[in-house]
Amino acid sequence: MPTNKNHEPMRIALLGTDIELAELVRSFPSSTEYVATYGCDADLAIPFRNPVPSHPLSDWPTLLNSPVLDGVIVGGTDAWTEAGIDRIRQLMQAEIPLLLPWPDGDPLAVYELDMIRQSSGAVLAVRAAHPHHPALKVIQSLAGDPTDPLAWDQLIIERHLPDCRRTVLLRQFAIDCDLIRRVAGELQSVSASGVQPDALHWPGFHANLNAARAATIRWNLNPESSAPAFRMVLLRGSRRAIWTAHADLTNSQVELDRFDSPGFPKAWPDWNPAQTIARTFSSTLHGTAPVPHWTDLCRCAEVVDGVERSLTRGRRIDLTGRTVTEQDAFRGVMSAGGCFLILVGLLFLIVFATFEGARIAHSGALRESAATHAAGAQSGPRDDGIATRPTPYWAILLAVPLVAFLMMQLLQLLIRKPADRADSAEETNFADSIN
Repeated sequence: MPTNKNHEPMRIALLGTDIELAELVRSFPSSTEYVATYGCDADLAIPFRNPVPSHPLSDWPTLLNSPVLDGVIVGGTDAWTEAGIDRIRQLMQAEIPLLLPWPDGDPLAVYELDMIRQSSGAVLAVRAAHPHHPALKVIQSLAGDPTDPLAWDQLIIERHLPDCRRTVLLRQFAIDCDLIRRVAGELQSVSASGVQPDALHWPGFHANLNAARAATIRWNLNPESSAPAFRMVLLRGSRRAIWTAHADLTNSQVELDRFDSPGFPKAWPDWNPAQTIARTFSSTLHGTAPVPHWTDLCRCAEVVDGVERSLTRGRRIDLTGRTVTEQDAFRGVMSAGGCFLILVGLLFLIVFATFEGARIAHSGALRESAATHAAGAQSGPRDDGIATRPTPYWAILLAVPLVAFLMMQLLQLLIRKPADRADSAEETNFADSIN
């Protein structure tokens, strides 16, 4: 939960390190108080205005009990390693607001953190400035009537990436997918080609997507070093709107071709992503919902997962756009467990029914032998104990795990219901952002 709703000076700690932290710290208001740093690289020369205690990364658990802390900025170097994700989990469970780098790891980590967010009420903000770029607002206005699915024909994004490693490329692709969603609406399917799914570098990667308001969406890599690092083209018939920028969307410009709109080209040479991130996180600590919301990252993670499955299967993958909750995860585990229990129980029934049948047949043979022996004997007691039918204890053993499994269904009563109202508000905010 946000802890600073009275607009007092923010008290922030830094956890981890990356090359963007110095510019980000410089962009926060001068009144910001930095409580401590944990594992920050001294070579970064972060421009603190006052001396700040510096601790090794191993001392980070002291953050969990800090009484003077409004939020934590997490560095991106090892944020998405297993150790980094575990630190994020514990900070979320302590309900400390976090500013995280955009995920570049397993999409399952994004879903897991979302379930923790829903159950704990923790605030997660991401270091992404693109939803607040003024050029995006211009592109959205040029896209036309948001209720008309045929308002425009194509949306094309081209990226020039010097580093085409799989993880780096998929991280950039996920960020651009959020841009696409804010122009074209929710993505409905994705297909990818040009690379092997298990390759470490993807220089020939390209993807095709479909959205609620799009006929065709393409995402391509541009190998030309002289090409803009980012280029978005909006096509409507013979008319084009072109947005070019540096990789971080600085030095953006939007120009029109065959559009009857005055005032173009438009340029934003002074837009600063670090200042935008600092401003939006400050608003988040004062109670404003973060943009992008973590549900937006879940949608993008689903697209990334769809890309990998498309490359493996060689076909288009449909996207559900559904947020996975802790209750959904519990039901999935119980469904899998129920199927496993049925298969094991069936095998158990076959084995022990065969064993019981053989034992009964053997008991019958013994009874017949005993009866024949008693009829021919002149004296001696009759052993009627042989005729006693054994108790089927195996049936009781089969019932015990079934009853235990049914009792486990009561565990879902312990699951904390997510804050549906907050997530619904975020869905409304996203819908408003593309209108």
